[in-house]
Amino acid sequence: MSNLEASYNLILNNLIDISETEDFYFKPIEVIV
Repeated sequence: MSNLEASYNLILNNLIDISETEDFYFKPIEVIV
C-alpha cells in the first residue's frame, strides 16, 4: 500500500467514525441543500 492509499483510508475511516457518532456535522448540510 502506498502512502497516498494509507492516508486516504485513514481519512475515510475518520469520516465514517464522525458520521456514525456526530450526526450534527451533516444535518446542517442536509438542511441547506
